[in-house]
Amino acid sequence: CTGRESRLHNCSFDEWNVRNCSKEARVSCVSYSNGHLRLIGGLTANEGRVEIYYRGEWGTICDRHWDFHNTLVVCQQLGYSQAIAYHTGAFYGKGVGKIWMSNVHCSGEELR
Repeated sequence: CTGRESRLHNCSFDEWNVRNCSKEARVSCVSYSNGHLRLIGGLTANEGRVEIYYRGEWGTICDRHWDFHNTLVVCQQLGYSQAIAYHTGAFYGKGVGKIWMSNVHCSGEELR
């Protein structure tokens, strides 16, 4: 591969359905771009303080005017089909780093 292919099967290779391979390919990937979200401090992966990646570093989002619509958009962006609840006041612990966003107003209809 040159690294510019959008799919692995677009790279040149010998054949499909190989039967004599002693080792499988293994990779580790990460892709953080501006606007990437994560949840930190929860008991499970689907809850926690919302953090956003911006300008090369993780930061928090101020809970001023935070509501269920904002929560729904975050959950959808993270790949969840529904939002259950939201909490304010550092419920999952105080964040560290910059506060990248404040006064977020979502309608619930925003696309990822």
